[in-house]
Amino acid sequence: MLIIETSFRSSNGAYLANFIAEKYPSARRIRLADMVFSGCRACKQCKGAGADLCVIDDDLSPIMASLLQEKQIVLIAPNYMGFMAGEAKLFIDRLYCMRDSAKKSRFAEGTKLAFFLTQGSGNRASGELCLGWLKSVCEHHMIKFYGHTIANCAEGNNDGVRIKQEEIAMNLGFFF
Repeated sequence: MLIIETSFRSSNGAYLANFIAEKYPSARRIRLADMVFSGCRACKQCKGAGADLCVIDDDLSPIMASLLQEKQIVLIAPNYMGFMAGEAKLFIDRLYCMRDSAKKSRFAEGTKLAFFLTQGSGNRASGELCLGWLKSVCEHHMIKFYGHTIANCAEGNNDGVRIKQEEIAMNLGFFF
């Protein structure tokens, strides 16, 4: 399992990532906020004959290669202005290279992505646009998707995640 988080170390996302890592001790963790990387530039070099993955050489490059082997991916991001945080969006944009020139997914068959969107608002509907968009991206790549908005995650207060953590653990158990 690969746990990808975009938040600050003291955030609700980090709290959730710690909780999931305790449940899945063999999971690898990546903090996008600690990395220097850019989004897809639409150069399409990843689509040429004999092309490999993305040609951008940055901190995300080794992660992209490791995604080919991952069957269980957890992505955790805060909801900023009705969508996922910028680092998460840049990461998802880089998945463009995960389809070859024949438009076949490069992900391993049976790959699953669980996405958790944390937000301060109590209105879970605030995350629907983001969850719907990411679900379609996953379908495009033949990835099974599970998405969950965790509402009432006020800054500096992990109660919103803490209240939902056992439900999250149960849902991950069913999903993975």
